[in-house]
Amino acid sequence: MNSRYNKIQNKTQLITIDNEGIIIFNDNNLFPEWKDCISIFEANSFFKIIHSLNFPIKDDETYKAIPINTNTNDEKICDICFSSEGKELDIIIYDYSTIYKELNNILQENDELSVKLNNLQHYNDLLLNKQEFQNQFLANINHELSAPITSINGFVDLILSTDLDYEQEEIVKFIKNESEYMQSVFNDLLSISQMNSGDFKFNKSHFNIVEFFNSIINTHVKLIKGGDNPILFSNEIDPNIFPNVYGDKRRIHQIITTLLTNAIKYTDEGNIHFSVVRLKGKHNKQSLQISVKDTGYGILKKDQKRIFRAFSDVDASISGIGLGLNVAKNLIHLMGGSIDVKSERGVGSEFIVNLKISRSIKKDTEKREETMLKLPEGKKYRILVIENRLNTQYLIMKQLLKHGAFFIDVFSSAEEGISAIEGNSKYDLIVTDIKLPNMTGLEFISHIRKKYSDAFIKDIPIIGISGIPGFAIQNKAHNVGVNAFISKPFTQKILINKIIKVLTKNTAISI
Repeated sequence: MNSRYNKIQNKTQLITIDNEGIIIFNDNNLFPEWKDCISIFEANSFFKIIHSLNFPIKDDETYKAIPINTNTNDEKICDICFSSEGKELDIIIYDYSTIYKELNNILQENDELSVKLNNLQHYNDLLLNKQEFQNQFLANINHELSAPITSINGFVDLILSTDLDYEQEEIVKFIKNESEYMQSVFNDLLSISQMNSGDFKFNKSHFNIVEFFNSIINTHVKLIKGGDNPILFSNEIDPNIFPNVYGDKRRIHQIITTLLTNAIKYTDEGNIHFSVVRLKGKHNKQSLQISVKDTGYGILKKDQKRIFRAFSDVDASISGIGLGLNVAKNLIHLMGGSIDVKSERGVGSEFIVNLKISRSIKKDTEKREETMLKLPEGKKYRILVIENRLNTQYLIMKQLLKHGAFFIDVFSSAEEGISAIEGNSKYDLIVTDIKLPNMTGLEFISHIRKKYSDAFIKDIPIIGISGIPGFAIQNKAHNVGVNAFISKPFTQKILINKIIKVLTKNTAISI
């Protein structure tokens, strides 16, 4: 019995990794040369496929006949199974070399089958390379766009807060509308990048969903009234909806806004109706059916599936790059819901979303975020800002000076910031970009936390800022000691509120 067990055991290898690919356990049965690998991606390039998995995995996923070379130039042909529980991912490798090699010998006797197998493998490699390139491309685009979008939105808000004549105000509003459109495209790209890379997470909170729906309605009523088309907007919110819920408010907003924005875009006249009906729910969840119905152009039957694909464009006369519905569908799917469309060309369309949202006994905890937080009156705080991009430097400086409670020192590198700190400048808070030349923001934060014994230095509250998408960079920042994190693009309210929250949680030096 023991010999049979050992025989089976010698044909398998078990590896456990965390959600960043770091190896937690490795029994080294099949590939002992992997014992020095810290990350699973160092072991073999095949494991990059983990980025395309929807983590955590609901059902085990197995990839068959994967060739893996060993240090002895031998090749094992294995089946690789991925299975997750909690935040960990188990990788089980089965050595089926003997079986697959015998099968391969049979296939090689038939030239036609061999060619097809080779073509299939080549095609599979191309798909993997294409997916990896797409994920990296989207991540790079998001990073490069985040800083200029932050600057454009921030400077537009600063201009609108000044005294403008009517013509100037109208021009600035046009700029603001275009920047908001660019922001929505950026958000869609960011969502796709995160979902493709497996770095997507929901950020849930307690909120009042009835007030949330009414806020969306009010926003779009103003948008329709401000347009040129004679559109009537009606709505119906089920009074039986349980108001206090627990979910990702921003993502639900993204889904509904996408549907309403499309309805407005594709409707020249007639009406748009928004409704939410409570269906039967189980346990602590309530099922909601959200409907957006319009009398717009309508969608041909052959296009009704294609509209949910990324970069689809069923009407070239309407501006847009075709990401919104694809992102919305993926978000709904990740929430365990569904989306359907009923449409007739020339009559109109109705999009129906079914979502299950957790009920909450807590009251809305996000109301305080709707307005700017306040610091104690009569106090001034000295802020050190480290940002290598001059436009973002200037924007942060203007936003903080406009608030009136801050003195600001701005530098372009971590080295300059360290010199200022060591030059007896006492700061209440540091705001630093994560991507800096030479010494990175992460290295700078780690330096502050570990190299000084003076509490005025090592315990300075630090806020990290980054345009790199995903939770991985946030986790790294928190691991080295940031007190808070801000993702680009951000608004003045987000920046000020985050600073005030950090300052009020720490004993700040009053100047």
